[in-house]
Amino acid sequence: MIKNPVFIVFLTLAMAVMITAIVNKQEKSVDSLPFSSSRVEPRDLLHSTTAETSVQASVVQSPTVQAVDAVSKEIHIEHNSCFYDALVKESIAPQTVLQIARVSKEKFDLGALAPGTRLVLGWSQQKLESMRVLISGIKELHVEAKDGNWEASLIEHEVKIELTAFFGEITDTLWNSAVSAGMSFDLISDLSDIFASQVDFTRELNVGDQWAILIEKEMVGEQQVGYRNILAAEISKHGETLPAYRFEVDGRERYFDAEGQSNRGKFLKSPLRYNKITSRFQKARFHPILKTRRPHQGVDLSASTGTPVRAVGDGSIVEAGRNGGSGIMVKIRHDHRYMTAYKHLSKVASGLRSGSKIEQGQIIGYVGQTGLATGPHLHFEFYEDGRYVDPMGKRFPRRDSVDPRHRMRFQSEVKHLQELMEEFRKKGRVL
Repeated sequence: MIKNPVFIVFLTLAMAVMITAIVNKQEKSVDSLPFSSSRVEPRDLLHSTTAETSVQASVVQSPTVQAVDAVSKEIHIEHNSCFYDALVKESIAPQTVLQIARVSKEKFDLGALAPGTRLVLGWSQQKLESMRVLISGIKELHVEAKDGNWEASLIEHEVKIELTAFFGEITDTLWNSAVSAGMSFDLISDLSDIFASQVDFTRELNVGDQWAILIEKEMVGEQQVGYRNILAAEISKHGETLPAYRFEVDGRERYFDAEGQSNRGKFLKSPLRYNKITSRFQKARFHPILKTRRPHQGVDLSASTGTPVRAVGDGSIVEAGRNGGSGIMVKIRHDHRYMTAYKHLSKVASGLRSGSKIEQGQIIGYVGQTGLATGPHLHFEFYEDGRYVDPMGKRFPRRDSVDPRHRMRFQSEVKHLQELMEEFRKKGRVL
């Protein structure tokens, strides 16, 4: 036990100084807390109002994030995806996506959107507030959040029709020539369909042959959004010009030459739009699988698996399904005289069976390699009066001609279309 009074006084003074320093440090620490304008006592928190509580809560929270201005983001429906997946991928709640789809159903089925469709999402304060679905260049679906609910409206822009023309010369294929001229794939297919009964585009066009079309284009404001009708077209092959002029009767459009004869023949030149003949019709051919020589009573057309196969003429199916070495096949009776068969298919088109009615150009199946086949191709057979004939060497009459009752109107329209084509030629209009 310490009895020295001087030492006791000294120790007491030192402890007092230390306690004072500790208290001052604590007070300074509380005063320096962020967002605090005064010291906080525990009793004040027990009796404070709601507003006061929130103020004090801000003492321990991070600084408040400033409100974000409205922003927009464009996305699109990806391949093998859908509207629901596209929005959920953007962190939009599934129930919100379903609400939008439900209110839009009467205007447009969002579940039917094709891959590539663009969506413009509008955000405000990190919440989805609006959406524009660019269905086409003409139609848009607008969806907006109003008073806690979603509302949908379908907008159709006013379309103005203008004329334009494409011209080209074959350097290797019609397809490449048309693409070089700026034509879309769909437009090239439409052009080939017009002359499908007159021209085999794979075999009958040569370098230097020419083509031309006059077509309507759709404009919304100053922007082109699509095409409508091909009004006139020409294909030249071996110095012969084949014209086609659109003429509408009773709401049905068809194409005729300048004399009023239909461009549509009884049969198409080929069941495939584009193909390469790998084996022709012949009396004796070495079979690559059976290893024997036998008649090849049809034409083999090379194409990749899944290529659509078209019926070359109107008729009804007499057989559809698997048939031994022919693999999956379709046989069509066109009338009492003609039949055609399409063999080695990968599958028959959905809904078709024996007895189904078929129109010229209708998709009846898809190229495959079923049956006795060494690779994907279409074996195409043509029957006349029950006998096999070479379809590539046949000529058939055209289907019909302009009704005499409409001939004067037809001739007037043809003259006008010819003048327009010539006008575009003079301008050298190649778009």
